[in-house]
Amino acid sequence: MTPGTPGIQVLEPGLQTTVQDLGRHGRQDLGVSPAGAADPAALILGNRLVGNPIDAAGLEVTLVGPALRFDVDAWVAVTGADLGAVLDRHPLPPGTAVPVRAGQVLRFRGGTRGCRAYVCVAGGIDVPPVLGSRSTDLVGRLGGPDGQGRPLRAGDRLAVGAGGFRGPDTVVRQARWRFVPDRFVARVVVGPHRDHFSAGALETFFGSEYTVTPASDRTGLRLSGPAVPRAAGEILSEGQALGAVQIPPDGQPIVLLAGRATVGGYPKLGVVITPDVALLGQARPGDTIRFAPIDPAEAVAVYRDWWRQLMSGEVVVERDAAVRSPLDGTFYSRPYRGAAPFVRPGDPVEPGTVVGVVEVMQTFFDVRAGFAGTVGNLRVADGERVAAGQVLMTMVPAGASGPAGPRPPGSGSTPGWWPGRPPGPPAGPGPRGG
Repeated sequence: MTPGTPGIQVLEPGLQTTVQDLGRHGRQDLGVSPAGAADPAALILGNRLVGNPIDAAGLEVTLVGPALRFDVDAWVAVTGADLGAVLDRHPLPPGTAVPVRAGQVLRFRGGTRGCRAYVCVAGGIDVPPVLGSRSTDLVGRLGGPDGQGRPLRAGDRLAVGAGGFRGPDTVVRQARWRFVPDRFVARVVVGPHRDHFSAGALETFFGSEYTVTPASDRTGLRLSGPAVPRAAGEILSEGQALGAVQIPPDGQPIVLLAGRATVGGYPKLGVVITPDVALLGQARPGDTIRFAPIDPAEAVAVYRDWWRQLMSGEVVVERDAAVRSPLDGTFYSRPYRGAAPFVRPGDPVEPGTVVGVVEVMQTFFDVRAGFAGTVGNLRVADGERVAAGQVLMTMVPAGASGPAGPRPPGSGSTPGWWPGRPPGPPAGPGPRGG
């Protein structure tokens, strides 16, 4: 975009922040990687929260986040891993969309669980599409802010498209979804090179725990653990599916992710199902992964259920985030003159926390928070006359949790179905595999 055009300015780029949509599909035969979000569920729900088409481009934030200044009023959602997003001083839990004012800065303080967060803006990140997608292919050097396939840099300016959610600024929208599981258990359909692996090799693979190594990236997870024995020699190079589990000569598995190469010659023990590939997009170095076999028919059923959940009308909820005056009177933000305020912007509160008082006829009525969260913006001054129902301040509710897909076998506390399971399929097809 040209300097001065309203949008987003990158103050700090973070470790690796890229523009991603759902991918550049249909060109693997030409050697073009699909790329796209490593956790497509997080991007889809982020776009739903801000009223975008589900394939609109957002920002994929890896481990260490950027600092982004908004030059325009917008609705913004952060989904995926909790990397400590804060809007000015206000914490922004994953799965939450809030209004942003021009001049505000979104930063990330860091987190300990999950690898990738997604920033979605109403209207989408409007960089020029390359071969039908705005996704950044870091290996093929396609897409991104200037079409050259690079991460964001300090000083980049990103345009924001038209459209998306434009609701009142006293509303907060949340996704009832858990983006990072308590334990990573990935289900695998065995094949296509079953004949390269003995029964003992499969027993080793499915009976062992593997650790994500620092050599992992958007192309795939390189794992460390008990070596999986395989037949000698390689295969003729062939197309590579999302989630394919390659076994190189050293026996250490590689799980292919969104940024994978289009062809490869290592034998493939199996393919991780799409819902679990999305979860593996949140695995960071040092995390451990176990694998479980699943038959093809069940894998199809799990995928359809996962997609129904993503598109359910019940997974995105909207709530009034305003704290309102219960009566006509005078609002006070502190218990007495010279005292510290009851709360300040950014303070955490629990249901029932006193956030102010309203004086009526020399009687003081407590104003209390109705839900857990953090204090947002104060709308009235100390000692100001207020009317019943007037907004005194806004709040950002604590993150809403929900399903991360049907429960994998042996997954322990990995979340399963959220009550209110949607009864039918989405109106259109889901995202395609590579």
